[in-house]
Amino acid sequence: YHQRFILSLSLIFSLLAAFVYFISSPFTKRLLLLSNALPLLAQKKFDQFRQVDLKRPRMFADELDVLAHSTEELSFELEQLNLVVEQKTKELESIAMYDLLTGLPNRNMLNYQLRKSLANIARDKSGVAVLFLDLDDFKKVNDSNGHNIGDNLLIQAAERVRVCVGELDLASRFGGDEFVIVLSHLSSVDEAIEVAEKVLLQFKESIKLGSNIFYVSTSIGIAYTESATEKSDDLISHADIAMYEAKDNGGGQYHIYHQEMFQRVAHRVMLEGEVRQALAKQ
Repeated sequence: YHQRFILSLSLIFSLLAAFVYFISSPFTKRLLLLSNALPLLAQKKFDQFRQVDLKRPRMFADELDVLAHSTEELSFELEQLNLVVEQKTKELESIAMYDLLTGLPNRNMLNYQLRKSLANIARDKSGVAVLFLDLDDFKKVNDSNGHNIGDNLLIQAAERVRVCVGELDLASRFGGDEFVIVLSHLSSVDEAIEVAEKVLLQFKESIKLGSNIFYVSTSIGIAYTESATEKSDDLISHADIAMYEAKDNGGGQYHIYHQEMFQRVAHRVMLEGEVRQALAKQ
C-alpha cells in the first residue's frame, strides 16, 4: 500500500510537471522572443521590431498578449519621437551653421571649412584663397530706406555672391554687409582673381526691390596661400586688410594682400594710439 501511494504520488507530480511545462513553455518562448527583440527599439529599428510575431491566435488574450500590444504601441510612439528629435536636431544644426537671413553658411561654418581646406593643402598640393567682401555705402541705403529694405538687399547680394562660387567652394555671410568666400584646390592666385571679377560684374547690375532700384558695388580683399601652416584667422585678417585697401581706393574693386599692407595698417594703428594718448593728456 505504501509503495502504491508513493508511485501514485510520483505519477501525479509527473503529470503536473508535464502540464505546467505544456502550459508555460510557449509562454516562456514568447517572453524570450520579446526580450531578444527589445534592443531593436534602442537601435531605432522600429519596423523590424514590429515584425516579430508575439501574439497567438486565441479568443482571450493572456498577459503576454497585453504586453506585446503595449510594446508595439510604444514602438510607434518612440518612432514618432525619434522623427521629432531628428527634425529639431537638423534645425539646431542649421541655426548653428547657417545665417538665418540669407541662408548662407555663417562664421562657424566658414571657420570649419577654411581650417579643413588649409589642412588639405599639403595633400592636394594646391592653394587656398579667401575673398573678403564688403558692400560699398550699404549703411547709407540701410539708414535712408529702413532695415526691411536693407535686409532684402542683403538677401539679393548674398545670392549674387553665391552664384559666383563652385560646388567645392564656400560663400558665407561674415556679418552685417560682409561676405567671405573660400576657394580651395587653386593652382594660382589668378583663379581667385577670376572669381573676384565675377563678383564685381554681378554687382554692376542694379538691385530692384519693389519700386526701388539700387546700385551697390562691393570692395574685395584677396588673401592667397599655399602654406599648410597658415592659420585661418590670419588668412581672413589679411583678406580683410586687402578689402579696406580696395575701399580706400574708391571701392568697386579688388586688392590682393601683401605684407606692405599689414605694415601700413600697423603704422596707422600706432599713430591712432599716439593721437588718443595725446588727446587724453590735454
